[in-house]
Amino acid sequence: MKKSYIDLHMHSFYSDDGEFTPIELVDMCHEAGIQIMAIADHNWVKANKEAAKHAKALNMTYIPAIEIDCTYKGVNLHVLGYGIDNDVCFNQLGENIEKQELTCSMKKLELTNALGFDLKKNNLMHFLAMVFIPVKCLEKLCLMIQDILIMNY
Repeated sequence: MKKSYIDLHMHSFYSDDGEFTPIELVDMCHEAGIQIMAIADHNWVKANKEAAKHAKALNMTYIPAIEIDCTYKGVNLHVLGYGIDNDVCFNQLGENIEKQELTCSMKKLELTNALGFDLKKNNLMHFLAMVFIPVKCLEKLCLMIQDILIMNY
């Protein structure tokens, strides 16, 4: 009897902690002998359609998934959903969270500058682009820089 390997929790570059495209993840799973897989990106279902199509071409089983970040009674949770459809409401969730994160980042930048620094979003983006930081990491890196500056002031 042939063994069947599965991996039901990975993130594509649509998640802030993902690195690879959905196609790359399917290829990596295929090369590793995984026959059943799911990409559970944080608050997005963008990867599911292309990953499912590519997995099917490789005779793999793909289970559409999502990982929803939420808070319940003051506790941060990550709720996994499997076998979901690609309903637009899931991507609206991701867009809403992205807008909240951007607003928070701009507030942190404002607070950092109130401490006497002269940081501008465009200058940070230009610097980061020069050192070859992928765009998907830019927002996270800006937040980290601002947090460090605030903590060490």
